[in-house]
Amino acid sequence: MKFEVHGPYDLAMDSKGLISMKENSPFWKTVQDHTPGLPDACGCYVFRVAGKGAKPCYVGKTETQSFKKECSSPDKRLKYIEIFPKRKRGSTPQLFFLAQIKVNGGFSKPAKNKGSRPLIEELESILIGKALTKNKKLLNVRGTGKVKQIEVKGFLNSSGSGHIGLPAQKLRKTLGR
Repeated sequence: MKFEVHGPYDLAMDSKGLISMKENSPFWKTVQDHTPGLPDACGCYVFRVAGKGAKPCYVGKTETQSFKKECSSPDKRLKYIEIFPKRKRGSTPQLFFLAQIKVNGGFSKPAKNKGSRPLIEELESILIGKALTKNKKLLNVRGTGKVKQIEVKGFLNSSGSGHIGLPAQKLRKTLGR
């Protein structure tokens, strides 16, 4: 199964400096105009804050509803507000979409039954693991417990300072950390 990465798309801010992510917001028209069909597709998404660096803040998936419905839901809007309460100078809230692609091309639409898209769930787990290496305060709760418990010295969740051995350095380079 294939996925395509789209974005990052800058999230719109309202007059109070808060993220505006309702289903009828101009954000979704921008996404639709840039990539027709993407708002109605399914897959995974990554919310990040970009500025002097870029930090992933939340990873999500959508199997039974579209990106537009999932990312605009009240609970997700609350997460965005928690992460990015007001515009911070020099930082921009953004979304990446990793859309599932059908065999014949085009975007996969949401499924009727939860669990019928196991590769979306698998991809979400991989993305959460990668995001945790960049941001230990990732807002995700589900899917992070086991990853946070695993420590590989010099590579994953390792604590303390000191010399990182050559094997760990080479593994980091190999796996892109």
